[in-house]
Amino acid sequence: MMIRRCLNAGIVLSLAAAMVAAGCNGGANMAVPSAGGNGGLTFKVVFPTRTAQRQAAGSLPIGARSVRIGIQTAGSPSTQLGQDQVVAAPTTGTTATVTFPGLPAGPVVVNATANSDLAGQSSPPLATATQTATIVSGQTTNVTLSFTPTITQVVVQPSPANVGADSGTTTLTAKAETAGGQPVPGAVFFWSSSNTNYADVSAPNAGTPSTDGTSQATITGHAPTPVGSPATIQVREFSSGLSATDAVTVQVE
Repeated sequence: MMIRRCLNAGIVLSLAAAMVAAGCNGGANMAVPSAGGNGGLTFKVVFPTRTAQRQAAGSLPIGARSVRIGIQTAGSPSTQLGQDQVVAAPTTGTTATVTFPGLPAGPVVVNATANSDLAGQSSPPLATATQTATIVSGQTTNVTLSFTPTITQVVVQPSPANVGADSGTTTLTAKAETAGGQPVPGAVFFWSSSNTNYADVSAPNAGTPSTDGTSQATITGHAPTPVGSPATIQVREFSSGLSATDAVTVQVE
């Protein structure tokens, strides 16, 4: 059985349009006039802790280890403004920053991806965002980037499943996938059983970002389930909030 639900997740990145002048030591949120009308964008990214108990609204996916950010001119044709920059999760603390200096005043488009690796190269990414911003000379601009998860479905197989009573076991595999069926690295899974008297579930890597977008769990059977009333095993992907269930029948072998 497969359950689908679309979910938008957001993150607020502090976007400072600060004028860059030679010899000035202004703070990240200070607008400093400079010749030529060029400005800079400074992003502040707060990474969630791996021990988070829930996905806070507006935060990055818990499996994200970096954010790749690119800037281009608005309109068509667009022009890339400098090179993409990658904000990697810091080794200590949860906050990291990156600055794009020397950008021309006017509208720009910010494209960002949340990635499961430190290099910002995981494919597909955990989430993406596109936002238009305007750099105004001498002013500071705050922009909210709303990330949309690339995970659109969670599937579990085999479904339904059978397991023997008296400590019989079977293995279930869950995948967090894009709409095109690609597993998404960095997905975080949690497993549960509707009735542990019939069947319980063990997943050693639960709560840890997966390297390949999949998770395996061992189902152990106990008492036989009533006819027509199998135990329900649920697997939930943490950041997207999507889940899938599997009907498991415990039977005497």
